[in-house]
Amino acid sequence: MNCPYGTPQERGRIVGGASSVSFPPRSGLGITDFAGWKPALPGGPLSRIDEAKPHHVCWAPVQYTWKEYLVMHLYDFPQSPNCRRVRMYLAEKGITLALKPLDLLSGEQRTSAYLRKNPFGAVPLLELDDGSVIAESLAIIEYLEELHPDPPLFGTTPFERAQVRVWERRAEFGVLLQGTRRFLHTSPYFAERIEQSPKVVEEAGQVLSERLSLFNTHLQDNEWLAGAYSVADISLFVAIEFAAMSNFQLDPAWEHVQHWHAAIRQRPSAQA
Repeated sequence: MNCPYGTPQERGRIVGGASSVSFPPRSGLGITDFAGWKPALPGGPLSRIDEAKPHHVCWAPVQYTWKEYLVMHLYDFPQSPNCRRVRMYLAEKGITLALKPLDLLSGEQRTSAYLRKNPFGAVPLLELDDGSVIAESLAIIEYLEELHPDPPLFGTTPFERAQVRVWERRAEFGVLLQGTRRFLHTSPYFAERIEQSPKVVEEAGQVLSERLSLFNTHLQDNEWLAGAYSVADISLFVAIEFAAMSNFQLDPAWEHVQHWHAAIRQRPSAQA
């Protein structure tokens, strides 16, 4: 039986046993086609290219879903806290995405090619197989959570999900934003790009201290911020680590935050 989708070189290959896949160019067989195969083939088996007969197709009795075949690329900058929280999320989930490093220091985010993908010129940015893009770290994480709900990192009930968002938002605005303000006004890289102000650094430091004191009180009776370990913990951890880039240190009196921070440092995802 000749393969109706052309040769492996033309359409890519689906290798069965190890569930590995190399995808075709976008002009060839794409995600839409894969999604169309599932209802057409009861039970969901997809065709595999027979390595010994590359022009023939054999059917593999293996259950697949379209999610397993999404080809995604994550535009990433290693030093970006928002990129890091996506990478930590991916590590916690065991999701592997193709990373596309973007050098912000040399201005790659301002090229016309990248601005066509994200007019705001920011990272991270998730690009799907069909060219669609999702910007903003939390939006990317929520999208991936829909595709990969286990293990849950946004809670499992409406109340739990609400609590995760409450604490994630507190971490983002109360800690990450303030750490970013301090970084902008202390980094030599921005010295010639903005009017740096010691007053901003001081004010942001005061807000950080006030907010982290509240986090410390909350963690006195809670192992994690919102019940089970979640995206909220990832966001606060990344925010604290980024604040350290502007010489902000955790107060030794915040023993509960210190204990919580040390626990996350032991997780493999902390190295992402």
